[in-house]
Amino acid sequence: MLFKKDQPFPMMETTVRLCKFIGLWHDTDLGKVCWQAAFTLASLTFWYIVPEICFVTRQDRELTIRLKGMIEILAMSIFVVRIGAHVLHRGTLQRCFWDVQETLGQFVDSDHVEVQDMLEHLVKSASFITKGYTTALLCNASLYGDIPALIAIGQYLMGMDIQTFPPTILEADYVLFDHQSNILVWLPVLLVSIATQYSMLTSLAANECLNWNLLHHVSCLFKMVKFEIAHLGECSTSDEFKKRLAKIVTIHDAAYRNASCLETILSPVMFILYCTFVTKVCAMMFLVTIVDDFFIIVMMLFVTSYQMFLVFSFSMLGTELTEASSAISEAIYQCGWTERTPSEQKLLMFMQMRSQRRVAITVWKFFALGRASFSVAIKTTFQYFTIMRQLYEIEV
Repeated sequence: MLFKKDQPFPMMETTVRLCKFIGLWHDTDLGKVCWQAAFTLASLTFWYIVPEICFVTRQDRELTIRLKGMIEILAMSIFVVRIGAHVLHRGTLQRCFWDVQETLGQFVDSDHVEVQDMLEHLVKSASFITKGYTTALLCNASLYGDIPALIAIGQYLMGMDIQTFPPTILEADYVLFDHQSNILVWLPVLLVSIATQYSMLTSLAANECLNWNLLHHVSCLFKMVKFEIAHLGECSTSDEFKKRLAKIVTIHDAAYRNASCLETILSPVMFILYCTFVTKVCAMMFLVTIVDDFFIIVMMLFVTSYQMFLVFSFSMLGTELTEASSAISEAIYQCGWTERTPSEQKLLMFMQMRSQRRVAITVWKFFALGRASFSVAIKTTFQYFTIMRQLYEIEV
């Protein structure tokens, strides 16, 4: 792939288009709240969360139905927090995006094959992740409420007597009307619920793809710094060496700056994600073991797999970022510094000291995001699930 020097680096174009479509991006007014994002947040709050709280609290329910409702309330509340956090930090995210884009643009005319391969990889992977993940998420979401609703519609058209229609995506009690006893009320509620569902999922997909791709691009910035350091030995004169090293330091600063920016934005979100991950997955696994309804089992398995994949993906990207930044120190040591002049050795020593600062996305400063933290979360979830299951069997 040939990149044009007189144009911005084509970074995450598909992801940006998706964010613009759903109201999570604005090219000019960074402080403006787009109507699409405001509509999604309002719909989730007043069409999903409030009616489901009424459903859980207003009447006596079976344990399985009440537990399912509580899981859905928690999930929807976290979705509102995550989308709201994106809206709140949208200006910072966009400035981070433009900074990374400008820094990557400095490599467009690089003669090193590995750098050009990395740029091509970034363009293709960002597009593939956004298209593939968004499509998979929207398709799999049909398991959560859409298929039971279609089956109920088919049964009604065939003349079957349906006393109570299935929930419209989520359990809900709209207080002012009973939407599950009359198809003329149930069907419009179902359509509004489906529209709200796909609006929410599109917003989540845009948010997640943007964060994933930004983390990966910043990690690749550190990798490109490593590539450039490995080629420092090709400098034949001291002036050429200092000029190239100055460029490397500038890029290294940009990588640190944007990693710190992402840490500030993602750290509280990761804290909420990890805390609720253990609670939700544990509750969903427990619900799956005590319920006999096939569709509820399928719904819970879908949500469980989504939660695990989400935490796993951020953990792996956190590990990649930490390892990529740590590799720079080793690259400096291996660059043939013993053959440089004392003044050049001093410059390399300063850069190595800078590279030894740890770069990581933390879970609100408690611990670093990585494979180890994901393993601990999974282990903790299964421990609590085992305890809940044992207590339930004792009560029964």
